[in-house]
Amino acid sequence: MTPRTKENVTAAHEVVERLKRQIADFRETAAGEITGRVREGKIDPIMMVGVANSPERMAHYTPFPDPEQGGGEGNLYRSFLIDELKPWIDANFPTRKGSRETAIAGSSLGGLSALHMSWTRPDVFGMVAALSPSL
Repeated sequence: MTPRTKENVTAAHEVVERLKRQIADFRETAAGEITGRVREGKIDPIMMVGVANSPERMAHYTPFPDPEQGGGEGNLYRSFLIDELKPWIDANFPTRKGSRETAIAGSSLGGLSALHMSWTRPDVFGMVAALSPSL
């Protein structure tokens, strides 16, 4: 590796780390904004559920397989969220169950997944936030 290449790799790493921090800061800011608006009576309380990703995120979050990247198990992931997780949440917490009160959100591959789920199952997800989706 040449000294110039090392500089480029270091600079790229710093940019990626900065972007990761910005995304984390955005999540904290969004949660703070939502909490503040609920306290002020401007919006009704909402429940946000975070689903951890795994090393299989490319497969889980993509609706169609890519010959080079793989993936394409998005429909299975959608089924898990709709047929297993959401019914469990609705049974164990005081939720509004209609699609007009149910949103899905994600960023990057999660944004792609959120778009796909809301497009294919508007009966479940009446609102979507796709932040920088991987289209």
